[in-house]
Amino acid sequence: MNNNLNSDFKWDVYKHIDSIREGRTNFFLVAEAMMIAAYVTLPATNSFLRITIGILGLIYTASWYFINRRQSNRLDHIAKTVLRNNEFLLGVVRAGKGIPGKFIMNYVLPLSTGIFWIVLLIKA
Repeated sequence: MNNNLNSDFKWDVYKHIDSIREGRTNFFLVAEAMMIAAYVTLPATNSFLRITIGILGLIYTASWYFINRRQSNRLDHIAKTVLRNNEFLLGVVRAGKGIPGKFIMNYVLPLSTGIFWIVLLIKA
């Protein structure tokens, strides 16, 4: 496999993993929204179900966080090997620098959602 083909293959793998991460993030956002909707529609007197949904929400949020971290580590590894030899792809990545998308996806969304579930559990 020549170097250019190898680089193209790695870039395809990168895009595939990134697509999987985005799809999973969408899944978790929808699942979290459905659990929040279920939680807020329950009467305050139904603390057992509220606590159950809150715990499930925390489990989903922790899963989301760790899955995102794993996928991000994979993307970082591929990016380092691909970008080393490809000026165009390096330019694409540099164009997004300074915009904290990765930080938001990996940390802000899952951790703020986890804090939200903890607050709901305390209030339950």
